[in-house]
Amino acid sequence: MGRLESLLARRRLILSVAGLLSVTGLVLWLTMDRREDPHMPAYWGQVVAVYPGADAEMVERLVLDPIEDALAEVEEVRTVASTAWAEVAVLEVDLVETTDDTDTAWDEVRRALVLARSELPAGAGEPELNAKLSTDHDAVVVALTGSADPLELLDAARRLRDELLAVPTVARVKVVGDPGEQVTVELDDAVARRLGLSAPIVAAQLAGRTQIVPGGSLAVGERTVRLRPRAEMGSVAEIAAAPIRLPSGATLPLGEVARVRLGPREPAGERMRLDGEMAVGLGVVPKEKVNAVRFGSAVRAALEETAPALAPVKVRMVAFQPDRVASRLAELNRSLLLGIVIVAGVVILAMGLRLGLVVASVVPLVALAALAVFAVGGGVLHQISIAALVLALGMLVDNAIVVAENVQRRLDRGEEPRAAAVAAVRELAVPLAAATGTTVAAFLPMLLASSSTG
Repeated sequence: MGRLESLLARRRLILSVAGLLSVTGLVLWLTMDRREDPHMPAYWGQVVAVYPGADAEMVERLVLDPIEDALAEVEEVRTVASTAWAEVAVLEVDLVETTDDTDTAWDEVRRALVLARSELPAGAGEPELNAKLSTDHDAVVVALTGSADPLELLDAARRLRDELLAVPTVARVKVVGDPGEQVTVELDDAVARRLGLSAPIVAAQLAGRTQIVPGGSLAVGERTVRLRPRAEMGSVAEIAAAPIRLPSGATLPLGEVARVRLGPREPAGERMRLDGEMAVGLGVVPKEKVNAVRFGSAVRAALEETAPALAPVKVRMVAFQPDRVASRLAELNRSLLLGIVIVAGVVILAMGLRLGLVVASVVPLVALAALAVFAVGGGVLHQISIAALVLALGMLVDNAIVVAENVQRRLDRGEEPRAAAVAAVRELAVPLAAATGTTVAAFLPMLLASSSTG
């Protein structure tokens, strides 16, 4: 016990380390990342492969079967549920829940899909894997209203989306209730009949004008300039001005035989309404492992800055998870502080003011020190980690009570303070170490568990 006596003799060192850990924990408590829930690994993914022109039976035989055979070679894949429709195949892939490194597992799935691609028919598309459907969530949802024109709302939504994508903590912005766009060409039947035109003839000529073909290159000395023919029409006015060849060989602009207009897609794929008003929404997905509260502040600032420029379109908040995160964590923080106060009050009432304050001081000291270690190790504040601290409060104070009472009993018998402390630690070291080890062992399965529950 010589080392123990030497350590207890360095009171300033002990107090300095304890104070440093406490201050570090307090600073990190105020600044560390915050989320509502811990990050969940992606155990579920979806593979989509298209085969234009094929019926469901051909899709199953020529697309699904090769992909399923390739996925069967991946050890981490637990189940594959496949569905074949006309022109498209969808596979739902579940990983084994004991998979620790899901990113590596999904990389293996992607490699299997690359191998399966060589077995697919020539007209089939590349199988696409989305392994984040179960973890991506819209932390912020806004709706744009104030206009009866869906295209005006869509244009405002696209402008706002571009501004939100410039926020560093934003991963994706999804358009909700996208009305889509389509150009409608309405032939004047009387004029078309007189000129010998029909809808198929006009459609074929427009399709021929919008084909993108190689333009070749032009050599100028030692330099080569690649030619790009301008075949794409970029506006309704250009489409209306496109020349249409008549059966007589003459040409005239499309706008003289038809009405060309830009409108929402028909039939409508999806529509969104808010309080009865036509709306287009935006769902903002944050990047992984970001501070939800800071993310919310950055998104709110971008919305407030951009909203005036979108008038008369109004930006209305539908859901804002960062506020909920801040509220939930504030509630848990209050519970943690209340628990510390209750523990301090109980031990002071039971043990007296002086001894009770000594024991009660251990609770915030150990809690803040644990926070410092937790944050340095990459920990994030969320409702599970704070609830764990609240749960640990009762266990934190047990050892302090036992040691403090043993020291006080020896002081009451007239022993010198340092000798009393050394003797108390010598007597209780093994029993308290065993009790602490039992408590740690009770929670160790949670740490070692590799499933989604763990």
